[in-house]
Amino acid sequence: MNKTFQFIDADQDVAGAELIDDKDQGPVIWLQTTANGAYIPVDRLDEFIAGLKNVAASTTTASA
Repeated sequence: MNKTFQFIDADQDVAGAELIDDKDQGPVIWLQTTANGAYIPVDRLDEFIAGLKNVAASTTTASA
């Protein structure tokens, strides 16, 4: 599983996610977009969510 994920929209804006081990909360997904934000087309929402789930699933490999 990947600890990072990037979605690039039609304008080349990026929505990124990264797995971070927060000292207070434990594993969290940190989200960031480029300054203009990123447009996620509804018909690609499943792809975006799957990418986030892939990052989240890496918590099991990170702690193993």
